[in-house]
Amino acid sequence: MCAAAAWIPALPLFAYYQLAYQHPLAVGSSELALLSVTNLPDTAPSVAAEMFRPEEFLYVLPFVILGMLTLWCERPWLFATVALWITATLAVHLPYWRCINVMCCRCSPF
Repeated sequence: MCAAAAWIPALPLFAYYQLAYQHPLAVGSSELALLSVTNLPDTAPSVAAEMFRPEEFLYVLPFVILGMLTLWCERPWLFATVALWITATLAVHLPYWRCINVMCCRCSPF
């Protein structure tokens, strides 16, 4: 019942994709390739440099490390869940963000 109900909000999106791209599961974005694993070696050094800049994550990083160490000692299953979530998020979205950011910065005066 719940699985069937989950399809209800997705149906208009599938209908739009069918009309726009002639397939309900197709997307019209050229950015999809930026989410591939093959982008990781090209973007990992620049993403790491961005993360350790003081304007970005450098101030938050000690608190993240301290929190993760505390979780590891007190609640290992929660640590594993949070570590997997952070790893998956960073592995996919930061390289994608970096590619988009580099493309935008080429033409933006900011």
